Amino acid sequence: MDYYSVSEIETLDELKKYFPNGEANELNFVLFSTSGVHGFYTTIEDIEKEEDDEVDSDCDNHRITILYIQPRTVRVMYGHIEVTKDDLEYLKKLRKTSLDAISNIGFYDIKE
Repeated sequence: MDYYSVSEIETLDELKKYFPNGEANELNFVLFSTSGVHGFYTTIEDIEKEEDDEVDSDCDNHRITILYIQPRTVRVMYGHIEVTKDDLEYLKKLRKTSLDAISNIGFYDIKE
């Protein structure tokens, strides 16, 4: 029996199945612009700037690299997905809620 899995997410629609409201939690979160063998360091802001400037740049055709993590089931999904300007607010919300969720891991019962 395998206790972990690694798979690919190919589209933003696939990612939205896991985060329909763009909200992550301690059980499901996403890291962005992770580069590595599955993508690049292009950020949401790089794509936003490219859209605003309306010029070609090194932003790899409006693609962003993601790493979706489910820590309790040891599941990792990765992707280098195409996005549009309309997707950027969703991605920013997902990034913020992911960072908030990550910062709470390991602090469940600590009271100040």
